[in-house]
Amino acid sequence: MLQMGAARDLRTGSDLDSPEVLAFDRVDITLTRTREILKISATPSRPGIESLVGARAGGHLRAAIGEALPTEAEAGTPLYLLLDDVGGASLVAPFAWAQWNGQTRQQITDTLDLAVLRRKMEGVCIGFAPGSSALGPSRQSQDRHREVPPLESPADPYGWHELTEWHEVSARRARCIDVWFEGEDIVISAFFQDSAVTQSGKRCAVHEYLLSARADRHTATLRAISADPRILPFDVCPSAILNIGRMIGTPLAGLRRAVVEKLPRTDGCTHLNDMIRALAEVPQLAAALAYVKAMSRPEE
Repeated sequence: MLQMGAARDLRTGSDLDSPEVLAFDRVDITLTRTREILKISATPSRPGIESLVGARAGGHLRAAIGEALPTEAEAGTPLYLLLDDVGGASLVAPFAWAQWNGQTRQQITDTLDLAVLRRKMEGVCIGFAPGSSALGPSRQSQDRHREVPPLESPADPYGWHELTEWHEVSARRARCIDVWFEGEDIVISAFFQDSAVTQSGKRCAVHEYLLSARADRHTATLRAISADPRILPFDVCPSAILNIGRMIGTPLAGLRRAVVEKLPRTDGCTHLNDMIRALAEVPQLAAALAYVKAMSRPEE
């Protein structure tokens, strides 16, 4: 499996003739079928990243990233967000094959021992809580994957960096986190989508969320948060949004740890939790905006 990721921090504004790229990172990874890292490189390069060779995506990879690149998380670099997504993105990626071989989720899982599948998935998230219909024989009728339009929009020409379009079996995880100030608030709008290219050349999404939040501009503490679950695999999945109010009052920088404590396993959705974790990057984005505003004030 080949995994390629790119991320940037971009500032836009009426004071700019064109957007300003504040940071950019790219990562290229080769993984085995069982998701062990065979090769990994970053651009710009980072000393120590090669020590992640042999680590398994989903097998305590985040701890390995912290040991190999201890300053990336605190600095809120695009590279850290890319590496943090390796486990989740590689887990979802096999969904892409179903868009080419005509198999439904039901047909794929029918080839597996259902009892084994249940043991592996039960309790992982709210969708697979014990007793959930997503674990039962009727799960196929709940599948809600659907075709989605291109992410790029003429209304927001700078909203996405250039997205590579593949014409063979491939999956894509896309994120966007917009940050701006309103009075004493940091306002946040975040988007998340897992999709795959179909044999017809169009895209089918399996996960899509829109998240809105506000944080105190001075303390960077979460004041409000809500989520719109647009596309999820099973009927029970959207109920995870009912619990996210637990995160209010948490410092943004502490969200990576707090989300595990406050929305564990069947209290949360894996993908929604990933979105909330990513908001730990917001203080660095807000600091860049605050610095620019301070520098642009006329001298008194």
